[in-house]
Amino acid sequence: ADHSGLKAWPCVGNHDVFGWSGQHGVGQDHAKYGKKLMQDELELAQTYYRFDKKGWRFYVLDSIQPVPRDGGFHYKAGFDDAQYDWLKNDLGEKDPQMPAVVVTHIPILSVTGIRDTPRTMADGYYRLGGGTMFVGAPTLTKLFAKHGVKLALSGHLHEIDRIEFGSVTFICDGAVSGGWWHGPNVDNVVETQEGFGIIDIRPDGTFDHRYFDYGWKGSDEV
Repeated sequence: ADHSGLKAWPCVGNHDVFGWSGQHGVGQDHAKYGKKLMQDELELAQTYYRFDKKGWRFYVLDSIQPVPRDGGFHYKAGFDDAQYDWLKNDLGEKDPQMPAVVVTHIPILSVTGIRDTPRTMADGYYRLGGGTMFVGAPTLTKLFAKHGVKLALSGHLHEIDRIEFGSVTFICDGAVSGGWWHGPNVDNVVETQEGFGIIDIRPDGTFDHRYFDYGWKGSDEV
């Protein structure tokens, strides 16, 4: 905020939810329990919204959905019914020639979830947790292709991948924190530098994506 005049549009992530873990004695009766704290701090009327910019429509969505666990909540990736209906209706009313971007914290479609083979293989099959990728990915990919969604952007896993699926490009970028502030994120043989992605968009629906190494050194590298 002190060094840039760029406008920011926040997207709720799993670390933005207050009290779901049940730690520190925070209960559901707390005034800012759940996503209320994040909404108040960022002055958001709700956790998902849209805006138009440079000929594109941007949907900034809430991919963090509760799963009851040990008296509190864990999370899975997806939309509740109200958010899905809102998205579907708005896409249907959008000018079909207007390209769109969908932004979620957890990837809708990604290969990063299968990077750690020993944990994801069971009985000869890949098993992905609901907190790694959307459980409703097939439904959403059809919806996006029908209504001119060109890009689906995400993060969450601190790694980079890009999937071209039909007319939609799914990009999962790395994180400025890299390996959770201990240097680059290293998983198996893949090393993702601490950094951020930049997307250059054009009114005709085309775009370019670049990833930039932020350049800082973690405490484990000094």
